[in-house]
Amino acid sequence: TCTASEGTVPLQSQAQSALIVPYDNTASFLTGVALANWSAAQASITATIWDENGSNLGAQTITLAGSGHTSFVMSTELPLTSGKRGLVRFQNPSGGALDGLGLRFSPYGTFTSVPTIPQTPVTPAAPQITFLNPASEQVGNSVTLVISGVNLSGVTAVLVSPSSNVTVSNVHATAAQVTATVTIDASAAPGQRSVSVSSPAGTSNSLAYTVQAAPPPTPQSYDGHWNGTTSQGQALSMTISDNNVTAYSYGVTFPNLGPNCPTGSTTSSGPGTSIPITGGSFSSSTLSGTFQSPTQASGSVNWALSLPGCNSSGTFTWNAALTRP
Repeated sequence: TCTASEGTVPLQSQAQSALIVPYDNTASFLTGVALANWSAAQASITATIWDENGSNLGAQTITLAGSGHTSFVMSTELPLTSGKRGLVRFQNPSGGALDGLGLRFSPYGTFTSVPTIPQTPVTPAAPQITFLNPASEQVGNSVTLVISGVNLSGVTAVLVSPSSNVTVSNVHATAAQVTATVTIDASAAPGQRSVSVSSPAGTSNSLAYTVQAAPPPTPQSYDGHWNGTTSQGQALSMTISDNNVTAYSYGVTFPNLGPNCPTGSTTSSGPGTSIPITGGSFSSSTLSGTFQSPTQASGSVNWALSLPGCNSSGTFTWNAALTRP
């Protein structure tokens, strides 16, 4: 029967906020642990457990009083280690100093110290962004936003502030770039917003992003030469250039005003005529019209006759079509 026992304690002048302890709770062996909290503040120590195949079995919390210590058998305090071999990482999330000692007890009444491995937990760097492409988009559009920067591999979200009427989806991240689909609703308010990204390591700085107002609609062009007929059966023609009626001509039949009065005439516009077309309509003191389509129009003519002994006025309608651009 072997009754020899050995115990060693690592010599070091600096404790870390995390340490790793191997354990063996198989074949009647048991592993015990002693932990000491160097900090004056109470600490909630996280014990993360892996088996010998590297599978993460879970985590538990152990509370240590300020400047306090505790000792326990792993299989009792940490049941996930029962009947297994592997590693446990004890970590003080607040960063306070932690120290410990492991002991492996055999079924023969002997024990051996288990080396503990001090570990400074890797602190992931927060993401930082440097460039947006594009840096603006119009309301009512959806765009693939490319965000450049560093420490971006862990990014899980792209944040737009204010976020009203803006939706972000399809976020994909690499170490130096994040892409996302940004959809700007037609009702979104134009103006400057900010874009940042977030990961488990934190939220990045923000960059300016501009939501642009939709451009005014392009007016329908009615340019060309128009010909038609009036309700009096007379010919009517118009020339439209840059959405202005620049020339027109129409015939008028006058009512029977007497033997010395004319029965009709033709009226033509003079030089410099320019009647603007707005919202699909135009109007002047004599000629007015509305476009039912880019090739069909109708309207009215106000005419007046003022001659000695021949005075009259009236209105007639007309219809015309675009005959050539």
